[in-house]
Amino acid sequence: MTVAFKLGSVGQDGVTGLRSMFVRLTTASRYMTPHTSGTTDYVVPEGKTFYITKISLMGGGALSSISIGYGDDAVAEGAGAPTNAIALTGTKHVIAVSANTYYVYDTFLIAPAEKYPYVLSGGVSDTHDVHLWGYEV
Repeated sequence: MTVAFKLGSVGQDGVTGLRSMFVRLTTASRYMTPHTSGTTDYVVPEGKTFYITKISLMGGGALSSISIGYGDDAVAEGAGAPTNAIALTGTKHVIAVSANTYYVYDTFLIAPAEKYPYVLSGGVSDTHDVHLWGYEV
């Protein structure tokens, strides 16, 4: 019997490539590379593709929003985008309608090998806590 694991919009036969990462943005219109553990910036490994299948967002203010993308380099929380940034969602597309409430979204976003995913906070100047989950394949 095969055991299947499903996370968001994608299922997989095992948990080997499962990844979870976190970003906390404290100011509006800031970019940041997610961390996989502690302060390690996540980069998609060579020869792999990262499928982002679930996103959770809790904003400190009503109508907090984020965008997701990837670039050529890691970015600490700041106004500068990564080099060669590619947006995977529309501008400030993922929204938390009410303050201090977790919103969870199933999604299917793809980041290619040797790229750094990023989260861009929206126009609300409150804290944005963002979790990304997905698979490396």
